[in-house]
Amino acid sequence: MIAQMLFNLDGAEPSGNTAAFSDVDAASWYAPAVTWAAERGIVNGYGKRFGANDPVTREQLAVMLYNYARYKGCDVSAAGELGNFPDSGDVSAWAQRTLAWAVGTGIIGGTKNADGSITLDAQGVATRAQVAAMFQRFCETVVK
Repeated sequence: MIAQMLFNLDGAEPSGNTAAFSDVDAASWYAPAVTWAAERGIVNGYGKRFGANDPVTREQLAVMLYNYARYKGCDVSAAGELGNFPDSGDVSAWAQRTLAWAVGTGIIGGTKNADGSITLDAQGVATRAQVAAMFQRFCETVVK
């Protein structure tokens, strides 16, 4: 779904290439978007698998948005302070730079917990509402 959203945002056209991932059926509705995103370094998958049916984590979403911004030539120098979040140690090493960027641009502000604390919840599944909010902030502040 995220690859398709970015494909649509870009106004891209299918390349005609087949999907580079073993778990993406070339006839699926999202195959052209996944192929396009992989060709541009926006998505990497898990080796030869894309994880088409896997839920997207908040840190994975931040990485895809960062990679798209970089592909479009947008400024990706912003860097928020991850240490301000009590769960910053849970951020995967491969996502630290991109999450700092997402925090610095205001795309991610944290998740409010029942006890009132604010956490990144980097490895938590991004809900549809969170995806929509992050994507809207991304469009308003980064790709304008």
